Amino acid sequence: MAYPRQRVYLSPNTWKSFFSHWFSGQLIKGSSIKLFEEQFAEFIGCKEAIAVPSGRYGLQLILQALDLEEDAEIIVPAFTYPAVPFVIKEMGYTVKFVDIELDSFGINPESLKAVINEKTQVILPTHLYGIPCNIEAIRDIADKYQLILVEDCAHCGSANISNKKMGTFGIISYFSLETSKCINTLGGGILTTSNQFLAKKIREQLDHCQPASKRQIFKRLLKNTFEALVTYPPLFNLLVYPALRILAKVKGPDDLLSKTYIGQDITLSGRNRRYSNFQAWIGLQQLQHFDERNQQRISNAEKLFELLREKVHCQQPINEKAQANWLLFSILLKDMSQVAVSLLEKGIDSKRYYMRDCSLLFQADGQFPNASRADQELLHLPCYAELKNSDLEYITHHLLEQITSNN
Repeated sequence: MAYPRQRVYLSPNTWKSFFSHWFSGQLIKGSSIKLFEEQFAEFIGCKEAIAVPSGRYGLQLILQALDLEEDAEIIVPAFTYPAVPFVIKEMGYTVKFVDIELDSFGINPESLKAVINEKTQVILPTHLYGIPCNIEAIRDIADKYQLILVEDCAHCGSANISNKKMGTFGIISYFSLETSKCINTLGGGILTTSNQFLAKKIREQLDHCQPASKRQIFKRLLKNTFEALVTYPPLFNLLVYPALRILAKVKGPDDLLSKTYIGQDITLSGRNRRYSNFQAWIGLQQLQHFDERNQQRISNAEKLFELLREKVHCQQPINEKAQANWLLFSILLKDMSQVAVSLLEKGIDSKRYYMRDCSLLFQADGQFPNASRADQELLHLPCYAELKNSDLEYITHHLLEQITSNN
């Protein structure tokens, strides 16, 4: 039995609904968009939710709506998804990186204070892998210096602090609805805010977006179906896992499914088509079944944490008030690449190099030791909802066995 690094979830009856929407003329436009926005806003606990073409395009819309000064500086964690600083720089603003904490992998509030200056206008913290960063301390700093707080909630779903969900601490936030996220709607994103003036400005900007074509939605559904199939255990064991083993022997310890980012790789091309009615229908279905799958993934991650916390450095919530939704379960290992190869030999596919030390990619001044360490040592273990306790015990047994042998 081999375990894929992640499972891609496709709602039941998606293909049937696709053709139903097509023949009824509601694939692109319809009532599901407004309903999905209303239900997502209620789910997060804010006044407005706005479906957008993608998370990164949502960030662009937010920055446009904020009417920042031309020389504004925006603070982001050095360890983040490269598209975030890319969007900021593409819009002409200055990116200011700050180092992370090694528990939550979120912005270190003490490091944050040191980089604020008269040009700073926005703080953009990330709740990495669905684990809340120290958002209360960051919010206090933003309030003290009268800065705008925008939350990157791309990995979030139910993550909260004292039952206040991520996506409600800043003036506005953005979530990703891409294939591997907590809610998957064949791509897209959604913004949350209780500032109705900002929401109105963003909706006016969206009026200028071109609608997605039927062909584009069909291609997205095909791609999503393919990803769901190849991460389905019988097909993964039969076809994908043997191929990964062969490639690992040929190519060595590099993660062949991870991306080595360079500037020209990152683009907004193809991510600015209006969110479709069919995608919103999928979102409604996934919201309906969210709690069951989400709770099982959380239970799996907490089981891994219980088994590993004394043996390896695990990402974890900042305190007892913080509740994570654990999109991924992450650990730090000095010999991360070799451990990943050894785990693959035991049937355990793991994920690496998802986020990067963007201070290096964007050649920023300064030292960011924790971001650098995370870039080189972070390994993600399977923890998706379909795993059982026996699977988690198998994974941790072989991980600890490999760590022991390396020492």
